[in-house]
Amino acid sequence: MTETEIRARVDAEIPRVDAEILRVGTATLANCKNIPEDFRAIRQWMAYRFDPREAKKEPGGYSPKLGKPPVSPSSGNPISWTNPNNFLSFEEAVKALKVNKPGNLAGIGVVFTGKEPFSGVDVDSCIGKAGGLTDQARRF
Repeated sequence: MTETEIRARVDAEIPRVDAEILRVGTATLANCKNIPEDFRAIRQWMAYRFDPREAKKEPGGYSPKLGKPPVSPSSGNPISWTNPNNFLSFEEAVKALKVNKPGNLAGIGVVFTGKEPFSGVDVDSCIGKAGGLTDQARRF
């Protein structure tokens, strides 16, 4: 595939990306009640949006990937996840997601700095086709 073909394929994914933003944003709000209190108590939350990024070579061809860059909830502009001045409380992050305009925010996440007394594991593709956890996710 040429770079032009890759970019055209990524551009073709934009309507799917918009639909995914709405779906994930709704799911994120619904899942907020499942976030442990210890995570809620730290002021290390950020909002993110979905952005198409460079296509990634995968078996069988190229696949467009979505990045999740942290953004300012008020402006939608990119911000640094390494700058503690950009961190939000859990309540501020949830409020930002609730008042979100579609396309501005896709979800919220906690930033691990190494100073908190816990850590987390991000298991990609953990939901199977039938809607349940995959074997890999079940092990965690």
